[in-house]
Amino acid sequence: MDTLIQTILNTAFLIGSDEDTRELFLSGGFEAPAGVERVWPKSARERALSGVVPPEVNRAYIRALKVKHEPNSFAVQIRRALEAICIDRGETGKNLNEDLKNLSQAGVFPPVVTEIAQELKNIGNTGAHVKLQTVKDDQVQVIDDFFHLVVKYVYDAPASLETYRRLLIPEIPGITLDDAFN
Repeated sequence: MDTLIQTILNTAFLIGSDEDTRELFLSGGFEAPAGVERVWPKSARERALSGVVPPEVNRAYIRALKVKHEPNSFAVQIRRALEAICIDRGETGKNLNEDLKNLSQAGVFPPVVTEIAQELKNIGNTGAHVKLQTVKDDQVQVIDDFFHLVVKYVYDAPASLETYRRLLIPEIPGITLDDAFN
């Protein structure tokens, strides 16, 4: 444990020593010891899923974030997270294309979210197979943003609507039969 603490202290010293070293560390150029993960600062665009997202979907997304620096792997892991959403919503998980179509037909996804989910599936396929095409670095943030959009529609928006309904709709006291005679 003393070695780990010393490494962290050395890292803290190096980060503060000059801007070039700090930038090297933040860009991933620093080799951290096995089992050590940087928890702060996170990338400005990296954001956690909300608490209403089911644990399996959240776990799949966290796995994707761990390989966000590798575009092909990130796209494949986001595809897996999309599969987790389909399974959570009652689909079999055997064929993502069919699952997405079924959820669209059932009204779980409106047309634009269906298109976004299909694009995530397609880019995940690109990342999974050795082809002439590959997932590019500049596509990673769009993939992440699109996944967050699907999650917002499927989980966050319904939860927010329910919360706001409880806050905005006044509670009307029940009327009893005795009240009708008074």
